[in-house]
Amino acid sequence: MGSISSTASGTDGAFQVGGVEPGPGFHAALWSGSAASLIDLNPVGFAVSEARAVRGGFQVGDGTTTEAFNSATYDYHALLWHGTAASVVDLHPVGFTRSQAVGLSQGKQVGWASNPFAGLDSGFVPHAIVWAGAAASAVDLHKFLPSTYQNSTATGIDALGNISGYAENGDGVTVAVLWVPVTKRAR
Repeated sequence: MGSISSTASGTDGAFQVGGVEPGPGFHAALWSGSAASLIDLNPVGFAVSEARAVRGGFQVGDGTTTEAFNSATYDYHALLWHGTAASVVDLHPVGFTRSQAVGLSQGKQVGWASNPFAGLDSGFVPHAIVWAGAAASAVDLHKFLPSTYQNSTATGIDALGNISGYAENGDGVTVAVLWVPVTKRAR
């Protein structure tokens, strides 16, 4: 596939992900070390997509059904792939307008989902989200923060399920956040 431009967003050492612009539109892409290994991950029905992270044979990112990928009014969905465009799983959680997946590990995916901020057409309020491979599995991590926090984003997850990210408090200060899973205690 010839392309106008390309970007790389992540690697797991064996594979690389990002996007290519074959024109028109930007397509999520997967490589294994060379341009010739390119796999176009753009799903049927999506005009634009981009892969953002790769691990364990899976890729995450986002896509939209409209060509206006840089428009403030388009809605995009978090996506999960397993090496092909046909394998795509739409992770977009019910009740949100936009979502994006940016990290993954051990069968979990992390990112954010948002809705428009009241009174602002282009202002969106993200909430950190963790998924387990399906839209219905989405957990809004923002609810575990103090009520003074206005927005949050999950940026990574490790093999133990610890989720890193950031949140903005009521004073407009952004702080690093770590969500730690609750484990069952032995009796």
